[in-house]
Amino acid sequence: MSSNKGFLGLNHPYKSSRVVVIQAPYERTTSYMRGTVRGPRKMIEASGQVEFFDEELWTDPSRLGIHTPAPLNFTGRKPEAALGMIAREVGKSFRAGKFPVLLGGEHTVTAGAIQGLKDEADFSVLYFDAHPDLRYEYEGSKYSHACAARRVYEMNPNLVIFGARTFCEDQAEFLKQNPVPIFWAHDLARSPRLWDKIVPALKPNVYLSIDLDGFDPAIMPAVGTPVPGGIGWYDFLNLVKKVAKKRRIIGCDVVELRPQKGFEFCDFTAARLLYRVLGYALHKELKVKI
Repeated sequence: MSSNKGFLGLNHPYKSSRVVVIQAPYERTTSYMRGTVRGPRKMIEASGQVEFFDEELWTDPSRLGIHTPAPLNFTGRKPEAALGMIAREVGKSFRAGKFPVLLGGEHTVTAGAIQGLKDEADFSVLYFDAHPDLRYEYEGSKYSHACAARRVYEMNPNLVIFGARTFCEDQAEFLKQNPVPIFWAHDLARSPRLWDKIVPALKPNVYLSIDLDGFDPAIMPAVGTPVPGGIGWYDFLNLVKKVAKKRRIIGCDVVELRPQKGFEFCDFTAARLLYRVLGYALHKELKVKI
């Protein structure tokens, strides 16, 4: 553990780092409870309490090098410009052979990451969220966090959503014409074998987008739009492990943390989650079996 300013309290040089943690404190359309703009900073701060040695992987994933640049500054930027900034940073890191990690902010930031990667690789987007986010626009904005998956789909139709458990009729109409695979939380709970159908729906390369409200609020109450009936910690990690074993995870994001006084454990939970995901994603380079 360390208390420096980068992820895990570390900040290896960019050149020698395998992982780049990009902070995107963007919040403009949160529709219930605001505060996700502070999510990246709080995840970074809490990550200083995460042990480097992973007791499941029995290794220290941080030895691959983790670099955390200064947070992106979206002051005065319109949504298109903000997403463009994210796209440039994610694309640059990927082209440099890094594993890009994006910390939001609201889920809108994922569209920026996909914009930055869409010309760099052929990949699926595995989208974990309580909400399908497939509206064309919401409250007058097509860059709302409620439209994030729709913007992603427009750039990359290889989209798979899981953990969703709340919906609207407009999105149902969209799905009649656009058969996006959605693995609903209630179906996953009632039919555990459905978990095994997620990985085959993915291309060999996968970008993983993690909206923390996909988890049950008992695990992760510090989000802007909590919905009961979410996914459990080990169910989620078991799926990511399967994806990492059978596919190649090329990048990820963690979004929608809404830090709250008295719920600081959620900041730590998000940081520890990311570190475990990194261990799974890079297990071959760590020379460990999962």
